Amino acid sequence: MALRMIRKVLNNVIVLDMRVLVKSSSPLCSKFSRKPKFNKRCLIYHKDNKQCIHENLRLHFCYVSNINSWWMQPDLVLFTGDLGNENVELVRSIADLRFPKAVILGNHDAWTTTKFSVMYGVHNMAGSANKIYGAAVGAPEDHCLVLLAHNGPTGLGSNIFDICGRDWVSGGGDHGDPDLARAISQLKETRKPVPLVVFGHMHKELVHGNGLRKMVVVGDDNTIYLNGANVPRVKRLYSKQGTSSTSSLPLSTPNSEGSLRAFTLVEIVNGQLEKIAETWVSVTEDKATIEDEHILFSCGPSVSELSL
Repeated sequence: MALRMIRKVLNNVIVLDMRVLVKSSSPLCSKFSRKPKFNKRCLIYHKDNKQCIHENLRLHFCYVSNINSWWMQPDLVLFTGDLGNENVELVRSIADLRFPKAVILGNHDAWTTTKFSVMYGVHNMAGSANKIYGAAVGAPEDHCLVLLAHNGPTGLGSNIFDICGRDWVSGGGDHGDPDLARAISQLKETRKPVPLVVFGHMHKELVHGNGLRKMVVVGDDNTIYLNGANVPRVKRLYSKQGTSSTSSLPLSTPNSEGSLRAFTLVEIVNGQLEKIAETWVSVTEDKATIEDEHILFSCGPSVSELSL
């Protein structure tokens, strides 16, 4: 199997369009025809009958903010940013990982934006929107287009619990990026489908104990907006007087037994998003086990809209 990926890096958005070329004799067909195990933050399974002779072949994608054990072996990994506070060594270690990947920087990775404005020739929101649009509109018709951003677009709500709503100020507000919203709007005017927009930045757990944020929104033309910032993403597992407990604090005691890790599973079939699930996986030594799954979205007859 050969994966052809065209990646265009912009000021704050990566535009990805993918095409899969598969031979019927590929040994991966039998592996991918079964429902695979879950892995890091977001797995995207893509089946393209035009390109895949094996009917049930699914291509694995994964978008994460950090990565540790690599037991799933997906075909593509997407990092949504905030990898560390301008931690160059951490970013370098991710760049050295030996698998296809796309990485977007977050505000914690690059606080100073002047260099990027000069590097990419983007000096305002209009210019940024035009860059995003120009990169995406050129994707071939038979490719699956995915927009990867650190933050989501404006227009998805201004309540504190909305997917990009401000939860740290009284009265809330829309904290989305207007350039991304404008680019998506321009793409829709050309009838260019955008099945999935993935991002992070806006934490699921709201400040001041105000509850949880919406993490999935179904927009116009069936575009799915997915926020993967389930923070803390890692909880330590440890034993205390014969019982199992969890903690979001990093523990390095003799009683430490492993960790729970939050991932988001996404399934796309024939260019259509079918399922999104938040998944918790326990990792102990060399063993990984699915502990919990919460369906956020399903296109089935009983669940066809946002699951809060």
